[in-house]
Amino acid sequence: MTRLRLFVSRRPLSDFRGYLVLLIAYVVGGAVAPAMFSTESIRSLVTYSVPTALVAIGEACILIVAELDLSLGAILALSGVVFARTLDAGAPLAIAIIVALLVSALCGLINGLCVTRLGVSSFIVTLGSSFSIYGLALAVSSGVIVSLTDFGPTEWLANYWFGFVTPELLIFLVLVGAVALIVGRARWGRALYAAGGDREAAIRWGLPVRRTVLKAFILSAALAGAAGIILTIGLATGDPTVGSDTLLSAIAGAVIGGVAVSGGKGRIGSAACGAVALMTLQIVLSERNVAASPEEFVTGLVVVLVGLGRFDIGGLLARHRRGEADPERRDHEMAFGTGYLGDQTK
Repeated sequence: MTRLRLFVSRRPLSDFRGYLVLLIAYVVGGAVAPAMFSTESIRSLVTYSVPTALVAIGEACILIVAELDLSLGAILALSGVVFARTLDAGAPLAIAIIVALLVSALCGLINGLCVTRLGVSSFIVTLGSSFSIYGLALAVSSGVIVSLTDFGPTEWLANYWFGFVTPELLIFLVLVGAVALIVGRARWGRALYAAGGDREAAIRWGLPVRRTVLKAFILSAALAGAAGIILTIGLATGDPTVGSDTLLSAIAGAVIGGVAVSGGKGRIGSAACGAVALMTLQIVLSERNVAASPEEFVTGLVVVLVGLGRFDIGGLLARHRRGEADPERRDHEMAFGTGYLGDQTK
């Protein structure tokens, strides 16, 4: 118990915001729409949330390093149609997955090189590449939805254990756990936080900032590619037009989960939970037969209030425990933060 207390005390409570928001969203949503507690609703939540949450953790890696990737939705669409076309060509399932992931990673590599080597803003690069990638997806699919007929894995993903546990959910949990471990514990992950918190200081410390940013773009693109594969298998179709809504929901989910758009702060697991919480809200509104326009308004309002709210639960509790006995330290923290980045880069 003592070790658990020490572990929690070292982590800002904002790191757990996504978990808290997901719990609140599900409990309140269940109270508003009791059908949310049914096995069928839980299955729907898992099905709709997994692709968005995968894109969200990829976007979280980019936001942590103080960049932005607007092409992940397009990469998701391209990965899906490449996967479907490769299968239609008679390739085995494993080869189709590898090809789709390699194409996705290549898109991330190009974006990353433009940002790190050419010095172009990630916003401009990924905004432009998103149009190009969507165009490529349309070219690969010949402008039509690519259907997978009699595709075994689609039926396999429909299997349920304990009522709602699916292979899709297990794959998602493995990917989230692996990325969270890499970002939270590996040397590259610590460099990610350092580069996002203060890039000039990270360079002075001798950290490989360019390589760190480049790897972040490749990883995020690969995760978007995995989301495209899972979505294509689940729907048995590769759609070259999907992805734009997924991208916006993923960015919002990451921010709701506590990932700072200014960089250097956030946790992968919390970002994934933030995305699932957003999907929970949308399903609750659909269960209550809320029209599309009010649903979008409510969703956007929640993002603003929760994700962009200027509050720090951990900082408030820490100041309360100290009783604000040290006004000089309090003023320093208000101006420069609580030293969170230092904890991440030791």
